[in-house]
Amino acid sequence: SRQTAEGIFHAVGDGLVVCDGETGAFLAVNRQMTELFGYIEEEFKREGIRLILSTANLANTLDMIRRTAQEGARSLFELGTQNREGKRAVIEIHLTPVTIGDEIRCLMLVRDVTERKQMEERMEFLRVRDPLTEVFNRSYFETDMLRSHICENRGMGLFMCDLDGLKLINDMLGHHQGDELLRNVAGILAAGVTPPDYVARIGDDEFAVVLQEPARERMDELYAYYCRMVAAYNEDNPYLPMSLAFGWALGNGDQGME
Repeated sequence: SRQTAEGIFHAVGDGLVVCDGETGAFLAVNRQMTELFGYIEEEFKREGIRLILSTANLANTLDMIRRTAQEGARSLFELGTQNREGKRAVIEIHLTPVTIGDEIRCLMLVRDVTERKQMEERMEFLRVRDPLTEVFNRSYFETDMLRSHICENRGMGLFMCDLDGLKLINDMLGHHQGDELLRNVAGILAAGVTPPDYVARIGDDEFAVVLQEPARERMDELYAYYCRMVAAYNEDNPYLPMSLAFGWALGNGDQGME
C-alpha cells in the first residue's frame, strides 16, 4: 500500500509537496517538482517554499498552509515564480488537508500554467487590439464612442486618417507591402499620443486617434507633428511614400461623437 501511494505520488503530472502543518516545511517532494524547478529533493526539504516564492508572497502562503492543516481550509491561487536558472513562470497552487499516519498535513499541488496565462493574455489582447498593427481595433473604438455618449460633459478630440492608395499598393506590390505600410502608419500615429489617448484601426485603411479633453492648440500641434513625421518617413522611403488624408474635430461635451 505504501509503495502504491509513493508510485502515484511520483507519477502525477503536477508537482506535489507534503508540507508540515505548523512550520510549512517540505516533508516530501515528487519528481515533477524537481523537474519543474531544477532543485533536488534535499534542497527542497532544507530550504522549503523559499526556493520558489518571493519574499513578498512568502508570509501569506505559509499562513495559508497552516490554515489548511489546522482548519481544513482549501485554497487555490496563482503566483509568479522562477526556476533554478532564473526562468520565470506562473504557477497555480492548490492547498488541501491530508492525513498521513496520525498527523494532518497540507498537500500542495503545483501546476505550471505559464502557457495558459500567455494564451489568456493573448486572447485578451486580440479582443481589443488589431492583430496587424497592434493598435486598438474597431470594436474597442465603437465601445468607447458609446461610452462617450453616456458620459456627460466629456470633451474629446478626434482625428480621422485614411491611407491613400492601399488597394493599388496591394494589387501592384503585394499585400505584404500594404501590411508593412499600415504598420508604419499605426506607429507614426501612436507615437504622437500617450494614454489615455489612443489610436484605433477602424477599417482596412482607416484609423482614428482619440484624445481626452484636449485644447485646440493640442490638436493643431498633433496635426503638425503628424505632417512632419510623414514627410520624414517619405524622405527615408522614396520608393514607397506614405500619403495620409487627415481630418479632425474638437468636441466640447455637448455634441455627439457621431
